[in-house]
Amino acid sequence: MPYEMPHPEQPVAGIRPASTLVGVSALFLPDELECLVRTAAEAVYGDADDLSTRQLDMAARARVLMDLEAEDAEPPAMVGAAVLADALRALAVQGHVGVDLYAGHFEIVGPDDVSLHTARCRVTAADLAALLGIPEHVIHDAR
Repeated sequence: MPYEMPHPEQPVAGIRPASTLVGVSALFLPDELECLVRTAAEAVYGDADDLSTRQLDMAARARVLMDLEAEDAEPPAMVGAAVLADALRALAVQGHVGVDLYAGHFEIVGPDDVSLHTARCRVTAADLAALLGIPEHVIHDAR
């Protein structure tokens, strides 16, 4: 029996159709949206006092953008450093840039293991993930 393509209204099992972000959500990266979803759930059903600094920052940014949207005002322009930081986070999450943690420093590496940045510090993988605003599983712990 030949394979039949599913009808457009019937998604293939395990595959979600790509979403088109609108409004305020279009101003956030996928990992930031994940953070906001978790923040909302923890704030409503958990203990809001346990929210991380990143969660509080994301929520504050979303609130400012929602207020601007309600006033039909233009969203604030992102500064270059924020654009660069967001881009680097996205590249790390997608696996195009690596974050390696060693005993006395961490390193951000690009393709062909080219060192993009090195910082001396002693941190845990969880603390480094929180500092950089990336998921902990992205960090290669080489200690």
